[in-house]
This record gives sequence, C-alpha cells and structure tokens, in this order.
Amino acid sequence: MAPGETFLSAAIRLFVPHVDVVLVVVGKNEQNLAPIVYAHGASMIVNPDPGRGQFSSLKVGLQEVLSRGRDAAMITLVDRPPVRPETIQTLETAFEQALHNRKWAVVPEYQGKHGHPVLAGREMIEAFLRAPDSSNAREVEHAHQAAIEYLAVADPLVAVSRQGFTFMTSLTPAQAEFVESVVRLQPRVATFDCDGTLWSGDAGEGFFSWELQQGLVSEDVQRWAHSRYADYQAGNVPEEIMCGEMVTMHRGLREEIVQQAADAYFPQGIAANIFPEMQELVARLRGTGCDVWAVSSTNLWIIRAGMRYFDIPPDRILAAETAVENGTISDRLIRVPSGSGKLEAIREAISGAPDCAFGNSIWDCEMLAMSRHPFAINPTPSLKEIAIANDWKIYQPGTNHAGR
Repeated sequence: MAPGETFLSAAIRLFVPHVDVVLVVVGKNEQNLAPIVYAHGASMIVNPDPGRGQFSSLKVGLQEVLSRGRDAAMITLVDRPPVRPETIQTLETAFEQALHNRKWAVVPEYQGKHGHPVLAGREMIEAFLRAPDSSNAREVEHAHQAAIEYLAVADPLVAVSRQGFTFMTSLTPAQAEFVESVVRLQPRVATFDCDGTLWSGDAGEGFFSWELQQGLVSEDVQRWAHSRYADYQAGNVPEEIMCGEMVTMHRGLREEIVQQAADAYFPQGIAANIFPEMQELVARLRGTGCDVWAVSSTNLWIIRAGMRYFDIPPDRILAAETAVENGTISDRLIRVPSGSGKLEAIREAISGAPDCAFGNSIWDCEMLAMSRHPFAINPTPSLKEIAIANDWKIYQPGTNHAGR
C-alpha cells in the first residue's frame, strides 16, 4: 500500500484491472466512504438494514452482481490490507481451472488458514443468497466444501484475521451513552491520542519489537536499539527522545518498505484491541462534520496503518515524523508530539483549541488541558489523579494499558 492510502482505496485499485465493476457495499458509513469509492472509479451499493449483520451486506452485494448480468464475483473484506497483485493472478488462473472441474469457488489459504478474496461462481453465489440472514459466509462455505477448491498461496495477507469492523459491533448501554454524551457536545474539532486511548496497548512499542525480530533494520541498528530501549526502560532516556529515535532509526530505508511493514503489523498486533466505542465515536463525530485529528508520539507509519480503521485521513494525523527525501527516510525529525510537543503540534496544525480532547497518559496532559472538554480515557494512575483534581471526564473502556 502507498503511504496515506486507505484499505478501501487500495482494494479498489487492486481489483479494478481484474473485474468489470467494483461494488462496495456500505451501511451507516455511506457518507464517509462515498468520496473514496467514487474517486477511485467504483460503484456503491447501500445495505438498507446493516443492523442485520455483515452477511446481509454480502447478500446485498451478490444480488447486485446477478442483477447486473454477471455470474461470478471476487469477494473480499475492506477492513484489512489487500493481498498482493500476483495473488489475484494466481487465484484467477485457479478459478478458471476450478470451473472446468465443476467446482463452485476458489478460496485461498495460507499455512492452513482460509482467507480472502474468494472467487465465487454462479452456484456459490446462489448458495449464499439462499442462506438465511442469521447464517454467515463461513457456515455456507463449510456446507459446500466439496464444491470448493482450496488453494495454498505464499501470501500471508490472504489470512489476516478480521480485526477492524466496517460495520460496528453492538455497544453496551454504557458504551452507547458515552458516545452520545460526546456527540451531544457538538464539537467542531476533536483530538485523539492513539495508544491506550483508541486501543489498548502500545502500537509503537509493539512495532518496534516486531520489526527488530523481522530484521527490517540492519544488525547494527538492532543491537543499538535493544541497548537504547533498555536504557529508556531504566529511566535513563527521556520519553520524547526515545520516541524520536524510534523514527530516525529507519534512516536510509525506503519509506514504502517501512509503511508496508507497519500495514502488516497493525492487523495482527493491535487491531483486535481497538475499543469499539472509540471507533464508533470517531465515526459519529466525523459524520457530523467534526474535524477529527489523531495526535501521537508513535511513529507516523504505524499510526497511518491504525487510522485506516477509523477513516481518519493522513492529513489529519500528527505523529512522530521524520523528513523523507526522494522516498528515503532521513534522520531529520519534523515533530515528536509528546507532552508539550502535542500542544505545539496542535497549535501549528489547528487554529484555536480543540473542543474535545481524548488521552490516557501524563503525556496527553497538555493536550487535554487546552481543550474545552477534556476526556481521560483508560487513564494511567498519574493522569487519573490529575483528571480528578481538574474535574475532567474519566471514561474506562477496558483494561488499563500504558500508552503514548
């Protein structure tokens, strides 16, 4: 995926050369997704009742396929990074052979795990459409396994588990009330910390450990990074210095390579920890026209990957960033939004104070204090103490995790 691209736009771009038409089924997110769909030459189909579940959206889309006179479809989800282009070509070749062998569909698998996209012929499409809304795609697939060709591919992206949700999961009454309490404030501008606020856990730290294990950076940089992070954990390296160095350690690498790594890590390492009410809140605020910003001291690449789950565009992300020269990462820092750095980044990007701000740690204190309505989300003990002293709203979406 290119830097700044969304899962949806990347999926459309991937499929356009291989199909007659790309159909995107939407629900309550129609307003947010329409600009992306139409800008990339796809068509949009609205599920009139998305509350019936994701399977109902699949059926709406497949009925449209038949209505347009087609008898085959590539089926995928858009809440994950798209597969490699060569995987599509492999699946197309296998599908032609499968139809010749009287099979109904081809399903890719990676290391024994089934995934997407599924290439379905007329019989498979009709099997999906006959199934009740209370069913799901997996049940239908299992009921017709003998008619399906399972194809092993060397692409782990086919089997990335469903972590983000195009259609939001049902919220508890307490979660729904929290969302409504914020929406009622009618904020024009809102700023969100990410780690510990939008999801539990620290995406920056997780990606840092993962990329060292993957060998994304050189062995010399790996040795330095392990030693340096140990010093940071011992309290010998300031927070903002460590955050900056976790970006500049990539100097000399092509940005597209680091972005691809971040796109691969986030679905498997963080996305399952997204707080559903925070995802719903961001969607609701953006739907009202609120200018929503993500502000984090974690590196820009991993925050870009995460914001695709919230439909926050790249130009509304303020994260730890270094200059990129001719596609190559330099060691010249642009910003590290931590503590007072968040305050400075917001003032540079936004005219005036945010109406609402959301954060979970002491490093968000300045951002919260500048807003008209500060919310301490999943707060660390030190931030909770400050929030109580200042009568800030405290909301606990789940198990407490430290975050930047």
